[in-house]
Amino acid sequence: MSLLPGSRLQEVRRMMPIYKEAVEILQEDKPDLTVIIPTTFSSDIIKAVESNTSKWNVPVVLLPGASLKEKYEAFNVYN
Repeated sequence: MSLLPGSRLQEVRRMMPIYKEAVEILQEDKPDLTVIIPTTFSSDIIKAVESNTSKWNVPVVLLPGASLKEKYEAFNVYN
């Protein structure tokens, strides 16, 4: 599963708790769920995402500075 938390810090802070709830619900049906999160190169964004996802009970793969092609590839991982 891929998540796009945004490129602005306020946006990331607002979205990550919502994503956490969604991931917990999805994990009930898919216990082997892995989350892929493309981010910007911004160290503030990366730190915010890492801080939030460190508390999640699923594996999380960050793709800092992911290109458009890499983002589309991440979207297709589970297709």
